[in-house]
Amino acid sequence: MQNILTITDKYLQQQTINARELWVFLENKRQFADWIKDRLKDFEENIDYIRISQIRETSKGATTLIEYYITQYTAEHIAMIERNDKGKQVRNFFRQTRDKLNMIHNQVPQIDSKFLLQIAQEMQKKELLIEEQKQTIDIQDNTIDQISNTQETYSITEASKKLNLKICQLTQYLIDKKWIRYLLDSYKTKKLYSTSYATQSNFGIDKTVFNKKLNSYFHQFRITSHGMNYLIKKRNNIDN
Repeated sequence: MQNILTITDKYLQQQTINARELWVFLENKRQFADWIKDRLKDFEENIDYIRISQIRETSKGATTLIEYYITQYTAEHIAMIERNDKGKQVRNFFRQTRDKLNMIHNQVPQIDSKFLLQIAQEMQKKELLIEEQKQTIDIQDNTIDQISNTQETYSITEASKKLNLKICQLTQYLIDKKWIRYLLDSYKTKKLYSTSYATQSNFGIDKTVFNKKLNSYFHQFRITSHGMNYLIKKRNNIDN
């Protein structure tokens, strides 16, 4: 009876029981997902039980696990359906502890179904936010891997598109971070040139680029793949 005592005592204050732990104690041979769906088909969600999705990290990556928390009435009904010694132990235990539960029910305010539903919804929102953050990190990591495998350089316009930022945002950020500065070139026009900090840190270079339309060469500040990797990680700072 130790397992079922653990099951009940663990969720006594919440007045719910973890259905997965009950399934383990009952030693049912069916898959938990199939078993619980069949057992709860005559019960109403958010009244007799609630479902909570949980993200679990495994050796194969993150996976979503659905836990069911059921009322004592629902647990007794499920135990009765099992028709075995384990089911009898569960029912007998609930009968013997009914007075204890009733006393706690009188002392502790009842948790209504709306409150339980609100908790479940808040948990799901947090899980969705975590999943979105994980996907963002995965996208950033994949982009960094792709850029790291190339020797390309990027103009501010090209980099802005990859970062999904406005050109003025990225330009101002690079100036503030002292990657680039405005200087007069030989034609006395104000142009962007890389600083010694950017070149020494391998973030940017000054490069002569050929323009096919104008059939001529011109100066351009270019961001290296190392610099792009840095900007991808700091993108949120740039956007703000």
